[in-house]
Order: sequence, then C-alpha cells, then structure tokens
Amino acid sequence: MDEATPHIHIDFVPVATEQKRGLAKRVSLKQALAQQGFTGQSKRQTEWNAWVNSEKLVLEQIAQQHSFEVIHGDGGRPHMSLPEYKEAARELEAARQEIEAARAEVSELQAEKETLQGTVKELKAAKKVSLDLERIKPEETMMGNIKGVTLKEIKQ
Repeated sequence: MDEATPHIHIDFVPVATEQKRGLAKRVSLKQALAQQGFTGQSKRQTEWNAWVNSEKLVLEQIAQQHSFEVIHGDGGRPHMSLPEYKEAARELEAARQEIEAARAEVSELQAEKETLQGTVKELKAAKKVSLDLERIKPEETMMGNIKGVTLKEIKQ
C-alpha cells in the first residue's frame, strides 16, 4: 500500500490467556484471536483475515452512525501474501533483466546495421565505378591511338 491509498494503522499486542502449558499469559496473535472466536478456515481465510473483516464491518457501522458515507474503492491492487509478493518480485526482476538484455541486443543490432549500411554504400559506389568502366569501350585508331577515351580518363 502506498501513502496515496487511504488506510489506517492499528498497533496492538495480542495476548492469549488461560494457557494450559507454560505461562498463563503469552503473546500470540493466533491464540488471542481464537479465544475471541475467530477461526481460520483455510490458508487464505486465516484468523487474522476473519478479524480484519470483522473490524472493517464494525468501523463501517460506526461511520454510518455518525453520518459518514463509506466509499468502497474498486479494490485497486489485490493484497498479496508474503510468498505471493516474493514470487511477484522475482518475476518483476526477471522481466527487468529480459528487458535489459533486449535493449543490449537492440543496441548491438543497430551498431551492426550502421556498419552494414556503410558497407552497402561502399559496394554501390564500387558497382557504379565498375559500370562506368564497362561503358568505356576504347577503340584503336589507325595510328594506334585509343578512340573514345579522353586524356583525363586515361590518367584516372
């Protein structure tokens, strides 16, 4: 949850009493909630979740008694358990690494493209020179001179 999301902080120390073994009183959230009648149904429906839902209902009733309108958001981000969060964080890191690798590959391919474009330009220039040379068809005159070739072309 970020600070832009409306929320409440509740601080407490859960104490379980009437213990059969060990100390008569001990700090234990699960046992304290069980003593208050909250039971866990499954891995997702724990004593803690049952208590949180109960407290939300009570707070909503109190707000309505004092003429406050309770607005339920669209849920926003789903709440994740710690293992779910760690898995999502691992997936995010893997995705970031894939993106970085893809960016590096794109950068390499762009450099290769520029090199190949330079090579293509050089080859086109060489082909043009070759075609120009093929068009020049020297002919010998009766005196042994070359007809159709200028002095400038000979010097090149």
